[in-house]
Amino acid sequence: MAKLFSFILILIPSFIYAQKLPTYLSLEAGGNGLVASVNYGRPIYTGYRYKLIFQAGLGWPPKVASSTSAFNIPTQLTCNFGQKDFFFEAGVGTSLLFNTRMNETIQSNELYISPVIGFRHESKNWFGRLFLCPLFHVTGDYLQDDVTRDFIKFGAAIGAIL
Repeated sequence: MAKLFSFILILIPSFIYAQKLPTYLSLEAGGNGLVASVNYGRPIYTGYRYKLIFQAGLGWPPKVASSTSAFNIPTQLTCNFGQKDFFFEAGVGTSLLFNTRMNETIQSNELYISPVIGFRHESKNWFGRLFLCPLFHVTGDYLQDDVTRDFIKFGAAIGAIL
């Protein structure tokens, strides 16, 4: 599962790089980075009234995850509906936490998935986002665990458009 996830992280940005579209660099509080994250994003496709944006980054896992790694990998794929500078966005996000000890005895990688619903504002050189993203545990026996119960269920980001 982790190898497939790594392959996707490598493949999508290289596909996106071939197109002449803007780059988004952002600092996010909450969201799929769990506590906070630094993200890199690119539009995959831009239509007349919508655009598909993929972003990936480095996040900081919460203490409750008992992770021996200082980072996690947050990703999002959103469809942004709108024209000029205000967009409604909907999509899906994931969080991959490395080397967690959720049950105190077994060390494993944990994958979480979340729907993403929010708003995005873009100007010429910067953008901001506010969104909801409830988290669900994919790799465990249950959809809810300590991370999903204590997780901040929304995100706020500000960043630069390059």
